[in-house]
Amino acid sequence: MMSKEKLDEVLGHLPGIRVGVVGDFCLDAYWEVDSSRSEISVETGLPTRPVRTHRYSLGGAGTVANNLQAMGVGAVSAYGVTGRDPFGYQMRELMRELGICADGLLEQNGDWTTHAYIKPLENGAEASRIDFGNFNQLSDDVARQLADKLADDLPNLDVVIINQQVADGIHRSPLFQELLQTLIDAHPDKTFLLDSRDMSGRYAGTIRKINACEAMLLMGAEVGPQDPVGLDDAQSAARKLSREWAQPLFITRGGHGCLVADGEQVDVVPGLHITASTDPVGAGDSMVAGIAAGLAADCTRVEAATFGNFVAGVTVQKLHQTGTATPDEIRAIGERPEYSLLPE
Repeated sequence: MMSKEKLDEVLGHLPGIRVGVVGDFCLDAYWEVDSSRSEISVETGLPTRPVRTHRYSLGGAGTVANNLQAMGVGAVSAYGVTGRDPFGYQMRELMRELGICADGLLEQNGDWTTHAYIKPLENGAEASRIDFGNFNQLSDDVARQLADKLADDLPNLDVVIINQQVADGIHRSPLFQELLQTLIDAHPDKTFLLDSRDMSGRYAGTIRKINACEAMLLMGAEVGPQDPVGLDDAQSAARKLSREWAQPLFITRGGHGCLVADGEQVDVVPGLHITASTDPVGAGDSMVAGIAAGLAADCTRVEAATFGNFVAGVTVQKLHQTGTATPDEIRAIGERPEYSLLPE
């Protein structure tokens, strides 16, 4: 476990650090449909679906940025692309309210729609989702603008999180991949932390954060998202992937914590023993935000993983939402004896 003194030291460093998040920024929209006011449309002859309330929250890379801001990181900057549409406007408004710098959130007019996920709620249940952004194509001009903006800001950033969330996001562009790789290669002293759903093998020179299932798939195993991965298998994968990528690696293991690999060396960071009800939605984003903040606060990689555990331990206890963790909540979970380490 991390000592109280070390945890206080890390939390004390957070207001002075600067983190950039480059990736797939999304908007989650919840529309509460109330059919009590439905009527038959004169134009179509079909019943209408009146919306009583609607609310919006950041998703994808926005969840990572929101977690960083909530835990007390001094400056959080977003680098991504939206369309020229109401969803892009709403995303920028949320970032403004949260204190996230959106100067690097560029707008592409044409061939790009803001990634938005409309979730109709009817009688307390979520109906079929309506998705926007599945047909996006990043223009070469916007790809260059985005890379140039990140290049301009890099000297002022302590850590850069590279987020790849969707298939049709900014990382689909071969040109943007090339430009981002050039930036990584040109700044070997800068920490780039990659959290990718489909492209963990890209972006040489980055520290990866992947989950145990993703690690086993990269090893050629046939596993599903819910299949358990034993400690020995996870450690073996960690060593192989860290050697292959020639970089340190974090492998998250759900309630069993995290592995930190650097070549042959693999450290086991146990999970937290949480007896309350939990909701894993957004846990990975919380974990990567905590790891990045810890690295920027001069933690060792094991300490950064432990800090990420604390952040995720807070958010998984916030049910039916993509939660965040405040400094007080992180301090509480790090100090309370009931959150003892979970044995393997």
